[in-house]
Amino acid sequence: MSARRPIKAVLIFGTIAAVTVMLCLRMPGRTINADRIITEALMRHGKTNYTALIETEITYMGKKLRAKARILHSGTNEKIVRLGSGRESAWSIARENTTYTYLPKDKVLLISNSNRSEANRERIRLLLNNYRVACIGEELVAGNKAYVVEIRSRQFGTTNKKLWIDKRHHTLLRSVDYSATGKKRSSMNTTQINYGARIDPAEFYIPSDPSIKRLIACIPAEPAYLSRTLKISVRSPNYVPQGYVSEGHYLYNSQCNCNHRSAQLTYTDGLNTLSVFETPINQPCRDTKCNTQLGNSGHTECELQGCEAAKTGQIRRGNKIITVVGDITSDELRRIAESVP
Repeated sequence: MSARRPIKAVLIFGTIAAVTVMLCLRMPGRTINADRIITEALMRHGKTNYTALIETEITYMGKKLRAKARILHSGTNEKIVRLGSGRESAWSIARENTTYTYLPKDKVLLISNSNRSEANRERIRLLLNNYRVACIGEELVAGNKAYVVEIRSRQFGTTNKKLWIDKRHHTLLRSVDYSATGKKRSSMNTTQINYGARIDPAEFYIPSDPSIKRLIACIPAEPAYLSRTLKISVRSPNYVPQGYVSEGHYLYNSQCNCNHRSAQLTYTDGLNTLSVFETPINQPCRDTKCNTQLGNSGHTECELQGCEAAKTGQIRRGNKIITVVGDITSDELRRIAESVP
């Protein structure tokens, strides 16, 4: 999954990890180039316009969270609109290398910048090194024939992800993700899809209303710049699990009202992502409901420090708090955090 997400996030729509394979699958009477099929599907290079309805389910902190959304796909633009979320819907628009996510409750527009094509190519290489991929059959999804692709860990032999890809249009129609312990973590299922739909270009308009707060969630930055800006020593962990490599360094702006800023170091194995956050311990919380400083006991509204999911891999070291988030065991999260100088 995407690496630059808020820790306390409850997903408002289905998202798809960027993965691919190099595999030539033999089917009766013909050879299927699964490399091309899966690459085009998951790197979203398909040129076919379509609209679709999807359902998502995510297990978060022991609870199952379900949502429905509408997708509008046109060329390199894609919009996902959450359905049934009140008078004004939350939505996300991916346009070239920028993603805009609008949260109506807070009237906030989150902006994330990344070179998706380059990042996806590197993830493809890592995926091939760390996972075995196989096409295990065909199924009908939303009235369309789809290849069923299974991705398994080379190290542990466990199934990490299953994908259902439209045979004709190379569109991802269904996906299931599994946690490090083998439990179902999340799923996306297409219930209806309309290929060749005419989509009004205005659907991809980014609002310029001055009442909407624009927040750049992550800014690429070198460790030296992060250290100077945050006034802490930003250091990489001495340990990450086998197969993971550095993906980037960022200045992370907390997406809750606390306005904390952290260094975010991300690592990927081609399928999953780890994030190491390093946050100044004396940084005051600007949330009026909080009014505490990081590291102090008591109530805190800060998503980066107060979330139970974050506390699993969290330690205090010198003048900073180190928080590690990722879909690995709690022992591994702690080991990574403790390896940060």
